Amino acid sequence: MFAQLAVPPGGDAGTTQRQMSRLNADLVAQRQVRERLSAARERRDDLQRALSRVDVPWMNLDEGRRRSIVEAAGGELPVEALYRESVSSVHRTPTPRWH
Repeated sequence: MFAQLAVPPGGDAGTTQRQMSRLNADLVAQRQVRERLSAARERRDDLQRALSRVDVPWMNLDEGRRRSIVEAAGGELPVEALYRESVSSVHRTPTPRWH
């Protein structure tokens, strides 16, 4: 029954498929999907390159930031080592691939 509904009345299924494919291609072109996707991938790659260069050693943080990190950690943990580990783990975290 669904196969019968899918075939247009008095039309060829192949012709209808080609028409739908052309409409989809036109829509993609009108909305500049490929260009926007390419630009988004370039921005993502730029951000990943910038992130890979980020390395803020504990001693480069100003006193206020170090104090707030120590307070947030409760002051009982080896905060400098914890900070160093968290910064380096950013570089090891896999990034999702959307394509």
